[in-house]
Amino acid sequence: MKKVILLFLIATVMFSCKKNETTKPDVKSEAEVSFNITTILPDAGRDWGYDIPQCLTDATPSYAKVKIDGIEGPDAGPGGSPTTGYFNVPVFWTNDSLYTQTFKLPVDPCDSDDCCNDYTITEFYLYNASGTTIKAAPAPGSEFVEFVDPDHALPIAFQVCAFTKVEVPIDVLCFEPDFYDLFGFFWFEITEITVREICFFGDICQDWWLDNWNVPLDYWTDNDNLYQDQTNGIQNDMPAIFGLKLYKEVDGQWVYIRDWNNTYYPDGSNWLGEDVPLCIRYADYDHATDNFKLEMYIYGPWDGFGYTSDGSPQWTMFFTDDGLDVNGNHVLDLNGDGVVEFAWGDCVQAPEWHLPIPTK
Repeated sequence: MKKVILLFLIATVMFSCKKNETTKPDVKSEAEVSFNITTILPDAGRDWGYDIPQCLTDATPSYAKVKIDGIEGPDAGPGGSPTTGYFNVPVFWTNDSLYTQTFKLPVDPCDSDDCCNDYTITEFYLYNASGTTIKAAPAPGSEFVEFVDPDHALPIAFQVCAFTKVEVPIDVLCFEPDFYDLFGFFWFEITEITVREICFFGDICQDWWLDNWNVPLDYWTDNDNLYQDQTNGIQNDMPAIFGLKLYKEVDGQWVYIRDWNNTYYPDGSNWLGEDVPLCIRYADYDHATDNFKLEMYIYGPWDGFGYTSDGSPQWTMFFTDDGLDVNGNHVLDLNGDGVVEFAWGDCVQAPEWHLPIPTK
């Protein structure tokens, strides 16, 4: 009897000391991630020395094709077209922004509740309904990367975690010619940008300096200056050498964007304002009014030859978006030919811009 009681007590102790084990339910976790895509739409314009991707008139995006490093996309896209390695996702508009529908990326299972995976987007394209590529993210090192926010440019690294929502921006240009229990969900928000181009070509009238600054002709010929190196040398009417500096209004402040001049070509050879207009490019956000300030600096005998005597520009232009004023009238390219023709002085008959503009 004692043995029976002893065995009963031992069994009771063993049972009471046994640790209860629970099984973690197999639940699929989801993470939501969005991408903000800025579309850059360059105008048809001057010859830049390379092919500018132009926007088709019917360039309405229907779906996006995305290449993400480290993961293979589905084998077929819309209509069954083969797209191995890419994700094909329909797009839609909301609140003046373009999005893709959500799609899934795997998040590796882990022991904690903050499971995360790192991914990198290496290619991104937008297609119209017929399957024609109409827009694409500019490749690293390409000509149009200068218009892209560095944080929105390829390659874009991002992280997706379970039970989180992330928005990742990406910029695009116009373009012609489920194996795990945890998933990340992605969509793209698209904001469009138009790349604008405005060109300038001018004349310098030597008589203006004689009449207003008492600078005679022999001052131009006897003192070293860039006009002496032009094809026809010093004369009353010479191709203008000038610089341009662009600013954009951000939160009520003028923020410097970049500057240009027509003194020398990028290879260092003489330009000196001759033959080819000086063209500037800038990014204009669609669905919003952007305010710009453009300063012109004329090269001439300002107390010695230079672009200015006191650091101030000789002409300042204020405009919105594609060269318009607040009323929608053209204030830069007055005749709409893509080139602002100006004359500094009175040696040209009826120039598009007769400078300097009187202040009184």
